[in-house]
Amino acid sequence: MEVHHHPHVENKNFKEYFLEFLMIFLAVTMGFFAENIREYFAENKNAKEYLEAFENELKQNETSIQTYDSICSLILPMQDSLVNIFFEKKENKDLKQISRLEIRARKVLNVPLQTSAYTQIVSSGGLKYIPGKTLKDSMARYQGLIQGYLKYNDLLFQQRSFLLPTIASIEDNHDSSVAGSDTIPKIMPYPELTQRERRLIITYYRHYYIQYKNDQKSLKKIKSAGKHLQEMVQKELE
Repeated sequence: MEVHHHPHVENKNFKEYFLEFLMIFLAVTMGFFAENIREYFAENKNAKEYLEAFENELKQNETSIQTYDSICSLILPMQDSLVNIFFEKKENKDLKQISRLEIRARKVLNVPLQTSAYTQIVSSGGLKYIPGKTLKDSMARYQGLIQGYLKYNDLLFQQRSFLLPTIASIEDNHDSSVAGSDTIPKIMPYPELTQRERRLIITYYRHYYIQYKNDQKSLKKIKSAGKHLQEMVQKELE
């Protein structure tokens, strides 16, 4: 009869078991720390990329605001002069001047303020990579200022749109195809305006003046907030 011998199992002492446990524990711990370090560097890389894109956006907006402010400063006196001419009932005294002022006064300036970098940060969940609550709050406030500026201008544009058909029926726009060029279009003399028509024209052009003045104030706040944000972002990128 064949006899089966059980393999001899070596009994380990406590120190050997403890050493195996320690090695396993160290391996798991080192893996945990390695993963945390990897995530830390990945988050820093993401934060840097987001902040660099946002910083570029801030600089673009600052340049756009400066350009707008220069143009706005030239047009505001023209809008004011045009309103005063109609208020004083001198619209037919110098038709060439009226035509020149009307072209400038009706100019719609759209400041190309960029918000895509911040939108990308929010939509992709990148805000969690942005360090510091103060910076994130300042970024949100900056975007809020831009949205408020855009909504205000949309509102005034809609209000002027209601007046436009009436204004167009009073003013001579037969040569309006040259508007926006360096050529001043010729216009026919204004008919004798009723009190209501005169008020409508004054209100129409005053609307532009008020919009430009308020835009200057809003854009000044946006520029100031953007400057402060650039400083904060630069400190994080150093």
